[in-house]
Amino acid sequence: MAGNSSSVYATSRPSGFNIADTIVQQEQINMARQDQKRREQQLEEQRKEKLFERDEKLRERLLTVPQNYDTGSGSLNELQGRIIMQAVNRKGEIYNLLRNGKINDQERIKLEIENKNLDNLPANLKVATQNFTKIIDDYKKGTSEGSFFKNIDFEQKVLNGFDNYLGSVDENGFPLIGFKDVNGDGKMDLMPWDNLKEGVGVWNFQPKLSLDKMINESTKYLGTEEKKTVSGYIEKTTKGVPLDVAQQVAKGLIYDTDGKFKDVVYSYLRENDMNYISPTAEDVKKIEQYTVDRILNSKDKKDITEKNFSAENSAADRAQRERHFRASQVKEEKSGLGEAVEPTKATWGSHYKELAKDVRSIPITGKVSLDAVSVKEQGKNKTYSNVTVDNYSYTKDGKMVISGSYPEGKTTKSLNVGTNAWSDDKVTVAENKKMKTIVSKETESRIAKMLNTTTDELKQRANYTSKNMSNELPNYNDELPDF
Repeated sequence: MAGNSSSVYATSRPSGFNIADTIVQQEQINMARQDQKRREQQLEEQRKEKLFERDEKLRERLLTVPQNYDTGSGSLNELQGRIIMQAVNRKGEIYNLLRNGKINDQERIKLEIENKNLDNLPANLKVATQNFTKIIDDYKKGTSEGSFFKNIDFEQKVLNGFDNYLGSVDENGFPLIGFKDVNGDGKMDLMPWDNLKEGVGVWNFQPKLSLDKMINESTKYLGTEEKKTVSGYIEKTTKGVPLDVAQQVAKGLIYDTDGKFKDVVYSYLRENDMNYISPTAEDVKKIEQYTVDRILNSKDKKDITEKNFSAENSAADRAQRERHFRASQVKEEKSGLGEAVEPTKATWGSHYKELAKDVRSIPITGKVSLDAVSVKEQGKNKTYSNVTVDNYSYTKDGKMVISGSYPEGKTTKSLNVGTNAWSDDKVTVAENKKMKTIVSKETESRIAKMLNTTTDELKQRANYTSKNMSNELPNYNDELPDF
């Protein structure tokens, strides 16, 4: 037992653990953690400071408020102020989008451009106002001078004050002007920036053009064609605008190179209370015929008949032979009535406005000749002889009006065929002149008799009935004397 007592009661040795060292190490760890936290706080503060500086610069650059300018109109200032307020709100949205940074480069560039346009909004509004004001001024000037037809839609929406205007900015930051639907057509007219910038309206200002004036201009230097035909001793000369030329000129006045109507056609249709939006085939035919007729009648027409005489024949012998020759050529021509047509200004001239409503113009076939007709010209009575009646119609008060021609003598010298020299003998040549006049009841009766009909049948043929008679009774004392 004595041998084991040494292990049982042996002295214990220390394990090597030092609490002081442990405390020191723990303090070092805590200090390292605190130092790391301070550094992280410093970095976070630096990051926040940089973000703040960036945001401030972004704010200074993006959140500038566009300044309105005084237009001289309180209502217009208010309208532009509302547009600028929308621009300010949009700039705030752009600022938030760019500050968050969750957008790609393409979106960022688009937002930067839009913001730049919003900054330029006051200048763009000034351009828009000036150009739009010019559109209004041009319209007012055109309608007052008679070069534009009135556009009721434009006047209702644009000329009735700024209360009808709606302002905004488009997706690119440019001004946009709209107008309230005051006419109830279910649509709002908009003036986008491209129109405002260029001063081009979205309304159609239809020009008011004169077809008659254009015809006069186009025929001013138009030539005529002269044709001569010889039958025995008779030489007939006709002169005037050829039909194919008149048709070609009319086509150039009515249609453009693409075959579409020119503005003058729509103007003519509108002035004559016809369908100018969608012209009918009948209306188009009327315009074409009217234009061709006006061109044909723009130059004097001639219908001259001459006879060549031999140098050895005396003037008396030549005259006697001519009378015999003319007498041998006269053929009795049966007269009659042609197809009723709608009267034209080209045929009836100043009498066109006197014609009864829905009355028709009746051409006369064959020859109906009046020995003499008296007409009043410039307050004086003038008598025409051997008047050939070409057409007749009726005025509002039931008077017959005729159009026709009469021969007017013209003295010329004749050409000696054998010697190719002018003869000293003078020859009178007849040249037909156009005329139109209102005739008396007696003359109307004579015309009816020559046509083997009655005056009532003539009126019926011309569609002159009780429906289109004037309420005013005719004053027969005003009728011109004719024979």
